[in-house]
Amino acid sequence: MNTRNVAARSEGGEAGQALGDAGMVVLRSALAGTLLWVGALKFVEYEAEQIQPMV
Repeated sequence: MNTRNVAARSEGGEAGQALGDAGMVVLRSALAGTLLWVGALKFVEYEAEQIQPMV
């Protein structure tokens, strides 16, 4: 393991931590939004018509 990379990561400071936290919030929100969107499509008439031949 390269110790220079470990030291550089630990010196990120509060700004780096805040940016990382904000990024995680964005990623979680995007994942939740995508899953909700796909789930909501199951109740739309277009989706029901497309899946009808498979049922």
